[in-house]
Amino acid sequence: KAGVVNPTRRKNRQTSTSFMRSFVMKLNLQRSQQAETITRRLAQAGWRSNDALVRYLFFKATMPIIMGIIAVIALYGLNIYAMANAFKLLSTAGAIMFGFIGPDLFIKNAVSKRQTAIRKGLPDALDLMVICAEAGLSLDAMLKRVSEEFAQSSAQLAEELQLTSLEVGFL
Repeated sequence: KAGVVNPTRRKNRQTSTSFMRSFVMKLNLQRSQQAETITRRLAQAGWRSNDALVRYLFFKATMPIIMGIIAVIALYGLNIYAMANAFKLLSTAGAIMFGFIGPDLFIKNAVSKRQTAIRKGLPDALDLMVICAEAGLSLDAMLKRVSEEFAQSSAQLAEELQLTSLEVGFL
C-alpha cells in the first residue's frame, strides 16, 4: 500500500514545486543577493530541503497580491464591513503590507520555536553525552546514540545531532 500511495504524493508535491520553481525562475528571485541569507534562515527554522528557498520566494512574491485581492473582494465586493472608503483603502493597504511581512514573520516564529525546543532538550542531551563519553563511546557513536534517544522527546535536537554526526563522519 505504501508503494502505491507514496509516488502519488511525491508526484503531486513535485508538480506544485515545479510550478513554484518556474515562477521563481521567471522572476529571477533565486539569484538575488539575499538568497544565501534566506537559505541560512530557513535552515535555522529546520527546512533544509532544496525546495525550501523556492517555496519561500514564491510565497514572498505572491502573498501581497493574494492578500490584496482578498481584501478588495471582502471590503469592496462583498462589503463585509460598513466603513468609509478611506478606511477600506487603508485596510487594503494593511493587508498588502501583511502579505509582505507575513512570510518573514512566519520564518522568524518558526526559528524561535525551534531554538526554544532545542534549548529545552540540550541539558539532558549533554548529560547523556557525558555518560556516553565516560562509557568509552567515540564522538560519532555518542552523537548517534544521543540522537536516537532524543528522537521522541526532542525531535529538533535529535535532527541537529544527526546532522552533526553525519558531518563528523565525513571528516
